[in-house]
Amino acid sequence: MKYIVGVLLGFVLANGSLARAEDTKDAGAKLYPLDTCLVCGMKLSMMGKPYSFVYQGQTIEVCDASEKADFAKDPAKYLKKLANAKAKPYPLETCLLCDMKLADMDKPCAFVYHGQEIKVCGQSEEADFAKDPAKYMKKLAKAEVELKKEKK
Repeated sequence: MKYIVGVLLGFVLANGSLARAEDTKDAGAKLYPLDTCLVCGMKLSMMGKPYSFVYQGQTIEVCDASEKADFAKDPAKYLKKLANAKAKPYPLETCLLCDMKLADMDKPCAFVYHGQEIKVCGQSEEADFAKDPAKYMKKLAKAEVELKKEKK
């Protein structure tokens, strides 16, 4: 029993709390668009796994849980910073998920993920992107490499 309590205490001390960043996410929340901490501006993941939480339907990512308190002191300041963030333009003419031409779509959907504008056919595909963003960001990086090769 002492071993279990010790392990649990070690986990809490190592992670800051029993609630993990993943537990604070809301499936309907907007994706966090920056690759930097909203509070301190450092590149996310430089201090380990970022701490994520949802504020008014928007996912917010900071370096650690202590910065959530800083955010809470003046959320309007940080939301303004988020709104003014510039995104890297989307380099493709096709949907990132299905590769169909965006010009052929009635209402393509655009959003920003970690500083990169993303364009997809519609909102359902935006939800699909949110399920595995790393997969699609890897696909985008590969496509950008191919585009650079074509331009040479």
